[in-house]
Amino acid sequence: MDYTGSLGFRGLHPLAAFVFFACWIVMLTLGFHLIISAAALALSLILLWALGLGSSLRRNAVWFVLTLALMTLINPLINHRGRHILFYFMDQPITLEAVVYGLHSAVMIVGTLCAFMALIEVVHPQRFLYLFSGLSPKMALLSMMALRFIPLLRRRLHEIALVQRTRNGQARPLAGRAKMLMQELEILASWSLEEAVQTADSMAARGYGTRRRSTYHPYRLTWRDGAFIAVCAAVFLLCVTMWLYGWGRMDRSGNLGWTWQDSMVLACITFYAAVPIGLEGRERWWWCKHNLN
Repeated sequence: MDYTGSLGFRGLHPLAAFVFFACWIVMLTLGFHLIISAAALALSLILLWALGLGSSLRRNAVWFVLTLALMTLINPLINHRGRHILFYFMDQPITLEAVVYGLHSAVMIVGTLCAFMALIEVVHPQRFLYLFSGLSPKMALLSMMALRFIPLLRRRLHEIALVQRTRNGQARPLAGRAKMLMQELEILASWSLEEAVQTADSMAARGYGTRRRSTYHPYRLTWRDGAFIAVCAAVFLLCVTMWLYGWGRMDRSGNLGWTWQDSMVLACITFYAAVPIGLEGRERWWWCKHNLN
């Protein structure tokens, strides 16, 4: 669904939304202080909730928690650098620094995944093609097909599994379940290949790729979009500059000490993420208010 004309975050021009997420993902992966990265993760979760993706967040919560736990546990087992030894495991030292950096990496990865979930929701296929079809139509189309492929296969596999369980039942030993899973994957591959051939024939019949085609895009860049892009660029450059000067970083010893420079970085990142959250929250509040009236 396109929210063109909406006063919320999803109603912004595709370029403005893409600039926000591009800068936000870079800031999530810069490697700021653990507390700053945790705050950025919390802001990404709030943004997902404000965009109405609470159900998707609940479905992926187990994987997010599993990622946090595994990376926090695995990093100390393969990386033994550090001064503060907590204990020994199989004659290998488990250091505090390795645990902290494992948790830090996991927080950054989960925050980036949440940002990509919000990006796919806001910059949907129509907007993505609008942004990049002028530069490379074929590459833009292939990128959108790749982004669409995984959720589509997941949804189809779920449908196939429901049909197979209805026909054959669910109570089976491990070998029987494995055999059923292989049958479901075989059906999924056949279904996907057949539809790919039909799509290719349909595109050829419509003359895709023969010449440059005209398109209609309902997007207009307004002063609000320009102001939003300017604010995003200014805060992003400020955060990168502070990062280059060492503000908001965590030292290599794993020390979680906090300074006023770290507070400045945290305030900038919080403001950056609060702008789209505020826009979307105001839009939802406005609709709730008028629906109640």
